[in-house]
Amino acid sequence: EIKNIMKAYEENKMNKIKEEYEEIIKNIKKEYEEVITNMKEENIKKEANFKNEYDNNYDSIKDSIKDSINNNIKDNKSKISNMKAYEENNINSNINNKINIHDNINNIKEENEYNNKMLLLKDKLTKLNVKEKVIKEYINKIYKLKGIYKTKRINDNKIINGNKILNNNDKL
Repeated sequence: EIKNIMKAYEENKMNKIKEEYEEIIKNIKKEYEEVITNMKEENIKKEANFKNEYDNNYDSIKDSIKDSINNNIKDNKSKISNMKAYEENNINSNINNKINIHDNINNIKEENEYNNKMLLLKDKLTKLNVKEKVIKEYINKIYKLKGIYKTKRINDNKIINGNKILNNNDKL
């Protein structure tokens, strides 16, 4: 009977140890599963964050490249427009220069014809024995009326402040 009691006690003791051991293993397994689950969830979150970051960076880089291309296109259009305007200005300037040259040639011809008329007038007045001083005043008044006062030399006659001054050596 004591043997049976001892045997039952030992069995009971062994069962309790076995139950405790199984409980410990069960808890360890449960903790292990929680750790694995948490790691999986963290990995999923990290993966999602990485994907979002990648997508955001990709979109940002794509937008940046698109903006850069658009800015280059605008800049090139502006440069082309400026070049066209510069070219048009050059063409217009060349046309205006040709017109000015033509006008200047006509003005010089007209002034030469007028100066020749004045020389003939001076010769006629000199032949009529009109005094040199009177001739100069008379011719200066004619020039004033005609409006041929410029700030450049015409046929070696000096022009100062828009007034024609006849020298003693003047052909007029």
